[in-house]
This record gives sequence, C-alpha cells and structure tokens, in this order.
Amino acid sequence: GIGMAMLANYLGGTDFLMILIATVIISATGFISYSSDIRSLFLFFYPLVLPVTLSCFYYYTAPLMLAAGIMLVLYITMASYLAVNNYKRFVRSVVYHQRHMDLKQKLQESNKDLLFSNTKLAELSATDALTGIANRRYFNEFSQREFNQSLRENSPLTVILIDIDYFKLYNDHYGHLAGDT
Repeated sequence: GIGMAMLANYLGGTDFLMILIATVIISATGFISYSSDIRSLFLFFYPLVLPVTLSCFYYYTAPLMLAAGIMLVLYITMASYLAVNNYKRFVRSVVYHQRHMDLKQKLQESNKDLLFSNTKLAELSATDALTGIANRRYFNEFSQREFNQSLRENSPLTVILIDIDYFKLYNDHYGHLAGDT
C-alpha cells in the first residue's frame, strides 16, 4: 500500500488515477473474499488503502486528487461499516448454530428419556402390582395377538382355563390377600 502511494505520487495525473482504481479493485476483492473475518480489515484492507488515501490529501495539487481522497475516505468508512456488520452476522450465525446443536442434543436426550418412561409405563400397566405377573389387560392384548397369528398361519389356538372349586371359601376364610398370593 505504501509502495503504491509512493509510485502514484511519483507518476501523478492519469497514472495516479489508474493506480487508485487498481488499489480500490484489489482491496475490494480481498475485502469481499475475507469479509467474514474482521482481521482482514486490519491486515489487508487498511494497509492497502490508507496510504493511497493519505497521499491524496498530502500531495493534492489538483481538485481531482482531493476528490479521490474524499471518495476513498467514504469508501473506507463504508467498507469498515460493512465489515463490522458482516462480522456480527457471522458471529451471530455461529452462536445460533451452537444453540441449535445444543437444543438438538437436549431434544434427543429428552426423546430417549421419554421412550424409556413409556416402556416402563407399558410394563407397569401390563403387570399386577401385587403378584408381578401379567394382568387381565396383558392377557387381552396377548390373546388377541395370538388369535390373529393363528388366523394368518391357519393354525389351531389352544386355551386352557383352570377353575379351582370352592376358592371363594378359601378367600373368605384366609382373606383376599392370601388368596391372591
């Protein structure tokens, strides 16, 4: 950037304008390429453009040089504003992406916990709390499944029922708790 400013001041006139245009094009290309990183503003853009801008004001001998200097100041101001805003958007997108990943992980953990709870609830609703064996609800579901399977496979289904005679007397004498165990 300093070398271009010295060369521009040495050449002067139209050659200066050509170097000025080249400086703006090179700086704009570099600035756009690295605009997501704010450091590019300080490491690439300012060192290239500031010396040429300062030389416009220091060596101005024609109104064209002064106008070019003012335009470069506006260009630097606008580029700085855009760089800072772009950098803010970049940082915001990184933060949002991280939040999204955190929420996604929490959702997966919640779904895993919910699946475990639903499985446990299904087990609890299918077993008798006192005896720990399958209850009437489970029997109904199981018998329906087995009946449907026997229909699909065209196979027989056998059900055995056991009735204990005079069990009511046992319950009445020893109590329902003893009869259930």
